[in-house]
Amino acid sequence: MDPSLLRERELFKKRALSTPVVEKRSVSSESSSSSSKKKKAKLEHGGSSGSKQNSDHSNGSFNLKALSGSSGYKFGVLAKIVNYMKTRHQRGDTHPLTLEEILDETQHLDIGLKQKQWLMTE
Repeated sequence: MDPSLLRERELFKKRALSTPVVEKRSVSSESSSSSSKKKKAKLEHGGSSGSKQNSDHSNGSFNLKALSGSSGYKFGVLAKIVNYMKTRHQRGDTHPLTLEEILDETQHLDIGLKQKQWLMTE
């Protein structure tokens, strides 16, 4: 090969190695089982039962169970509403609902005024 090409190739390799790269970590079965044990231990020690119960059906990118009591409850209610609206849409129900009707359908009529205000803004 041409010496200039070899020199260019070596320079390219050096630049490529000096550039930071983000790689996905491979998940081994040992580390995933130990992390799930840690999560279970955290759940037993912290959080309110209301936030645990309401966040079980959430598929969000953040952990609802790790939130504080009131925000965990709020996001749990929001997650249930989102799931209800998703299944309602998939069934073909397209007529609009008020917040009161949505809360009635999801059995959350007992939430406070602050939570209703928060849901309206969300």
